[in-house]
This record gives sequence, structure tokens and C-alpha cells, in this order.
Amino acid sequence: MEQPDWNKNDLFDGANSLFKYVEQKTQESIQWYLIKKNPKKTVSIILRCLAIIFTSIGGLIPLIASAKSDSVLWGIQFNQFGYISLLIAASCVGFDKFFGLSSSWMRFMSISLVLEKHLQDLQLEWSLLHLKYINQQNQSVELIEHMVNRLREFSFMINALVEKETKEWIAEFQTNLAQLENNTKQKLIAGRPEHIEIKEHKTT
Repeated sequence: MEQPDWNKNDLFDGANSLFKYVEQKTQESIQWYLIKKNPKKTVSIILRCLAIIFTSIGGLIPLIASAKSDSVLWGIQFNQFGYISLLIAASCVGFDKFFGLSSSWMRFMSISLVLEKHLQDLQLEWSLLHLKYINQQNQSVELIEHMVNRLREFSFMINALVEKETKEWIAEFQTNLAQLENNTKQKLIAGRPEHIEIKEHKTT
């Protein structure tokens, strides 16, 4: 960031250059979230649609198989494909949840709207401050200081919102990862063979 030119003849130019910088950075953050949400949204919708489709198929197959109990397809009993369909549906939902696709794009959309709202408020407030500055016969240094402090407060607020969203993403990913590890351990434990106790029989 280049330091503003504080021209004594018009201090507003220096403050306005800071405003343009803050405005640009905020718009870049908004665009980043809007761009990043699109692929996550697309994949999430596809996975959710597949989950619905395969869940429906998994529910229909047993009904169809009941009419033909001895039907076999590719060497597999036809009614077994119902379980396969439900497994695929559960995998789609699990993939979406583990990578946080649905939650991420909704969170990205939410924060972009919040940033846009705060930016619009700042733009309106800045116009009012500019008008107030113009109407003053003597250019007030106190007013310029207020404008610069307002930009600083706005920047801190935007950075805090972005940092909060990032921490939420990290916490969600860590939670999903821990849950996956826990589920994997439970399945491994459940799949272990039980301890077989061999008793010796004494012969008399």
C-alpha cells in the first residue's frame, strides 16, 4: 500500500485515497468468496442429487426383486443391488460432509453478503462525510482524523470477519477428520476376530 499524499491544501485527497484502497481490498475479498463458492456449490448439488437418486433406487429394488426373487444380474442377486445403491448414496453424503462442500459454499455466500452490506454502509457514510467536509468553511483536521479512524475500524472489522470464517472452516475440517478417524477405528475394532480361549482337558 502506497502512503497517501497529504496535501495541506486539500486533506480530503489523502483520506480519499485510503478509502479507495480499503474499498478495493474489500471488493477483492467479496469476489474471492463468490468465485470460490461456485465449484463447491456445483459439486455439492451433484452429490446431493446422486444421494437422492440412489436412495430412491435402493428403496425400489427390494420391491422389484420381491416379484422375481430368483433374479440374478452379473452373478449377484438382484435384491443385493438395493444395498449397493444405499451404500453409494451414503458415500455421496459422507464425501460432501467430510470435505464441507455444502457448508463451505453456504458460508462463503453468507460472508460475501455480510461484507457487501458493510461496504455499502461505508460508502454511504463516506459520501456524507465528504459532503460535511465540503460544507465546512475551514477544513477540519478533526474531521479528517475521524474519517481515517473510521477506515481503520472498518478494516479491522472486515479482517475479523474473514479470520472468523477461516477459523470456522478449520474447526469444521478438524471435527470431520476426527470423526472419520474415530469411525475408522471403531470399524477396525469391530472387524477383529474375537479372542478364542482354548481350555486344556486333563486326562485321567
